[in-house]
Order: sequence, then structure tokens, then C-alpha cells
Amino acid sequence: DFREKGGYARDVIDVIEDETGNIVKALLYRGTPDNPAFWKRVYLDLRLAAAIMAVAIGPSGHNDVYLLNLDKFLSHAAKHSPAVALALEDHAEDDRTGELAKMVKMLQNDYRPIFLFGAGSNEHNQLLLSGHNDECSAVYTSNGKHDVKFTGGYGAKVVDELVEILLVVPRETDGGDAASANGNLEPMSLHAGGGHSAMLTRGGDLYLWGWNQSGQLGRLSNIGSSTSSSTYLNPVQPLSDIKVAFADLGHNHTLVIEKGTGKLFGFGENGRGQVNGCASGESCTNFHMPTVPLGLSDETFVHVAAGLF
Repeated sequence: DFREKGGYARDVIDVIEDETGNIVKALLYRGTPDNPAFWKRVYLDLRLAAAIMAVAIGPSGHNDVYLLNLDKFLSHAAKHSPAVALALEDHAEDDRTGELAKMVKMLQNDYRPIFLFGAGSNEHNQLLLSGHNDECSAVYTSNGKHDVKFTGGYGAKVVDELVEILLVVPRETDGGDAASANGNLEPMSLHAGGGHSAMLTRGGDLYLWGWNQSGQLGRLSNIGSSTSSSTYLNPVQPLSDIKVAFADLGHNHTLVIEKGTGKLFGFGENGRGQVNGCASGESCTNFHMPTVPLGLSDETFVHVAAGLF
């Protein structure tokens, strides 16, 4: 809970009243990075900070209350006070309040944050720790519970201990029963391939992210379709047109069993026929969209194993 960390720095500051110009003293509580209870990662990872504030509830209430009220106040004050507007303009590069508030609202209305844990290679953003789903630009290492170091660039790209991962997915829009929708969105299984990862929900939605050089995400783009306003949340879209009952990930290919029909589909690297069963020596092209293996269109399946290749 961001509001219950304790150890705030306290400053007495001057506040100038707009109408009278009078100066009054006020006590300002500040959370500073040198506070041992301050989790530095959320200071550098706005997506994670917004996701926590969007859902967390502490002893004094919902985490989003302070943020949304502050954003509302600053927006109102900037419109009605030239001094405030000038001050905000002078600090525009440092102010993340509006950006955080926008992300929190989107995560409460349009998208759903799912908190996972992982470790190991993030070379292809299979741990969702980089700035964008199609590019790895950050490396996470740890020197203690409250000291997470972020290193930019294409370095080792390895996480050497378990860290929190944020997966953002679209909310249900079918207008159905909310309890049923929440149950369908409950994670059922997690899968790790050679450089791509997946989460399958009880409702049959399969979310894939990470390496997509061979089409192993079941789409052409690494990121998946999203609006420009949601780009910085990096939402992951589910596999299109197929509800999945079972999935397994190979090194750079994916196999799924369709929910309800039991049909088998594959996509990704196919150089050895691991997707469509083409014979050795044939022209075995990769598949970016789910395809039924040769000779298996009339068969039904209950389990599948992808293997390495």
C-alpha cells in the first residue's frame, strides 16, 4: 500500500492563497527514495506503479484516491490559476501525476492487470520487463528487497532472482455476468518456450508474448493490436479466433488444442515440420497464424506436447 509505507519526510512549506495572496504554513509529507520502505522499482516503472494503485486497498482505503484527487486538483488549478499553470509548465518533464492517473483509469475500466512472477532470460521480453513488447531495453537485477537496479541497453538481459511481472490484458466486453467473466479470466496455466511465454485462462483465452521471429505468438506483430492511447500500457491481446483448452510451447513454435472441438493447431517455426507435419526435405515454411497439421483435420485431441523442435 503506497499510503502506508511509513517513514515519510516532513517539510513545512509556504502556500500562497490565490485570492488574497496570503502566505500560510503547511505540513508536506514526502515519500523519498532514501526511505528504506520505498520500493524504487515503482519509481522507475510507471506501469507497475499504476497497476498497484489501480487495485490495492490499504487500511486507510483505496490506493487510487490520493492520486486521482491530486490529478483532479492540479488539472482544475492549472485552468483557473496562471501561477499554477506556469509552475506546472516549468516542471512538465518531472510531473508524472497526469500520466499515472490516466493509466490507473485505463487499468480500472479498459484493461486488467495480472501480476505474475518470473526469473531468467528477458532477451526477447518474455518476462515483460522491457519498455515495449517488441524490444528489450531494460535489465533487472536485485541487491536486496528494496533496491532493484535498472540497466538500460542490450546487456545480459537476465533476471537472477524472482521478480514481479505485470501482464496487461483487455477486459471482457461481452456485457455478460461479471462474476462469470471474472472466473473466465482466472489464470489456469503458465507456459515458457525458448523465448516466448504464455498464460491460459479458464475461459480459453491464450495470451502470448515475447519472441516472435517465426510467428510463434500466432500473429505478425510482437505487440498485438492496441490503440495509440494504450500503447504505453503494452496490453497483450489473446490469440484471435480460437478459444484454447490446452497449450504447449516449444523452442520457437506453439501447439494448442481448441476448446470445444478438440482440434489441434500449430504456429511458429516449421523447419522440421513441428507445426504442420511436413516431411523432411520438403519446403516447410513457418506459420504466423494457427494451422491444422497435415492429415489431422478430422482428429480430436485432449493433450499435446511441443518438444524442443
